[in-house]
Formats: sequence, C-alpha cells, structure tokens
Amino acid sequence: MAFDLPKDERGFTLLEVLIAITLLALLMLGVYSLVDNSTRTRENTLLEDKEFVEAETALYRLETDFSLFYTPLFYTVRYNPAANQNSNTQPQPTLPSKPSYLDKYEATERFPFISKKSLPVPALVNENKSSFAFFYSGNKRNYENTKESNFAWVKYTLKNMEGEANQPGLQELVRYHIPGNPYAPDFDWDNSSASVLLKNVKSLEF
Repeated sequence: MAFDLPKDERGFTLLEVLIAITLLALLMLGVYSLVDNSTRTRENTLLEDKEFVEAETALYRLETDFSLFYTPLFYTVRYNPAANQNSNTQPQPTLPSKPSYLDKYEATERFPFISKKSLPVPALVNENKSSFAFFYSGNKRNYENTKESNFAWVKYTLKNMEGEANQPGLQELVRYHIPGNPYAPDFDWDNSSASVLLKNVKSLEF
C-alpha cells in the first residue's frame, strides 16, 4: 500500500540537506575568519601600543583617586588656638580663659590637626617630589562585613624595579592602599596593599 502525500507535506531530500549543511559550513567559516582577524588585529594593536595603554591606565587611576580626595578643609578651617592672638597689640590683663575642648585634641601621624567643626584633618604626606599620600573617599569593600569604611589612604611613589632587566635611571610607579581602620594613629605602608601601575618611568613630581 502506498500513500501519495501532497507536495507541500513532503520532507527535505538528502541532496537538499547536504546543500544546506555546505552553505552553513561556508557561513561559519566566514564568521570564524572575521572573528580571528579581529582578534589578531586587537592583539597586534595592543602589542604596538602597550606602553601607551599602560600609561593611559595609570593616569586614569591617578585622576580617579585625586577626584575623590577628601579633607574637611573644603568647607571649614583648621582650628588654631593662637589665631585670635595679635602680636601687634599689648596684652591686656584678663582672667584666664577656659581652654576649649578642641585644645584637648591629640594629634596623630595620620591626623595632625582638627578643624573648627571638630573634624580630624587628614595629613598630606609629601616626603619627596616623587611621593604623595592622601585621604580619599573612594574605598569599596572587597568582602562583605569587613571592617572598612568608604575612606582609605592612598600613596603614590616611584621605586626602583627589582629583579628585572631595565635601563638605568628608570623606575616603576607604585600605588599603596590602606583600607582597614583609616583612623589609626600611624601609617604602615610596608604592610599595605601595593600594586605596580607603570614601569620604566623616568620621573614624576607631585
């Protein structure tokens, strides 16, 4: 017994399937060739412009950190207990004034001053022309429930490259980061997180 199906209900013939597979293979070959060429072009461009890309990335990191620089002196002034004293006038005998509670502030290495609004003023550490440390508000916790705030200390400095063949006089730009307990009294840069941003730097001045 044989059935004669309508023409529109018949399946694909073997020849039609083979033609479709061949066309699909040619299409995939073209797509692969396009992706491969794009990848090679990108790799060649990065190799040629590697130093430029690294310098641009380091400058972007610098710009981001400095844009988040924080100090209460943006909107208040530093407290100075001798600010009202005038050396040009003769001292008048007066009753001893009660010392302000701001006078009791204990200065630390990180916060050597206090503002008139009772806010600790962070230090600006500029040990030499190629080193600068400051307080910024761009910290993000890497782990949940860690004892970190939005504030942290950042230090940029030039260091001699170690363990690598380099030209004499060239250094690397290193970024130090202290996120934990930003209000601790002293700096501990040696045990802080450090990352090399740029190598083969001739000079840098802050």
